[in-house]
Amino acid sequence: MHNGVIKLLKERKIDSILLSNSIEKRDSSFVYFTGIGDVNGYLLITRKKRALFVSPLEYGIAKRYSMVRDIRLIDKDVYKNIKRISGKIIGVNYNNISVSGFRMIKKNLKARLIDASEMLDGLRAVKRKDEIENIKKACGITDNIYKKIFRDAGSMRTEHEMKNAVEEMMRDYNVVPSFEVIVASGKNGANPHHVSSVNKLKGMTVIDIGVKVKNYCSDMTRTICFGNPKRDELHAYHLIKSVQEACARMVRSGENFNVINRYALN
Repeated sequence: MHNGVIKLLKERKIDSILLSNSIEKRDSSFVYFTGIGDVNGYLLITRKKRALFVSPLEYGIAKRYSMVRDIRLIDKDVYKNIKRISGKIIGVNYNNISVSGFRMIKKNLKARLIDASEMLDGLRAVKRKDEIENIKKACGITDNIYKKIFRDAGSMRTEHEMKNAVEEMMRDYNVVPSFEVIVASGKNGANPHHVSSVNKLKGMTVIDIGVKVKNYCSDMTRTICFGNPKRDELHAYHLIKSVQEACARMVRSGENFNVINRYALN
């Protein structure tokens, strides 16, 4: 069990934390503590244990992929079962829970519910060594995909063709994208959420990709030019590159991100 959450439960005098998750609306903290997101259910964290409540249909998935060993079924007595071990003061994630979900928990558990969202975000913000390694692996795979894409770019004709090539490479690495792959050529590059199409690859082309490794994501954006760049494009490219390199040199332990951000904007 994550020692940090146990320490915080004791410090804040909270008996437990109850997180709810749905496939349609994932709770990042639920995924963080269970290792899975494709289930509908509850996670109860007390000072002594973690219990995961899922439907009978999802029990096998939870048993196989979840980091939680104590897996229980959601049935008509689910709230009674949670109440037996949840205690009188329960932290919930106000940033994720719906109004109806909050009312349902309050009505059935008859406990004092407090906002644990800031506490949970703080725990997730500080990465352990294994988390850092997963992020490094995701970045490494993304970097390798870019190398192959740049090598083969000359044989690709459309945004769609390049997007499909990227997705095929992801399958080869046995990973899934952390968001929809973006290939935006020419004027489409001005749209940060452009949907790749049959547009021809021409001029400055923005490629934005990322992958997941054990729920930890990479997100890298690169620009490649098809054909000869214009003078103003070259000027803008070198200007942005110099700012990026300067910002990278400013990144160090203890540095305030706002300082770096202001430098980049100015």
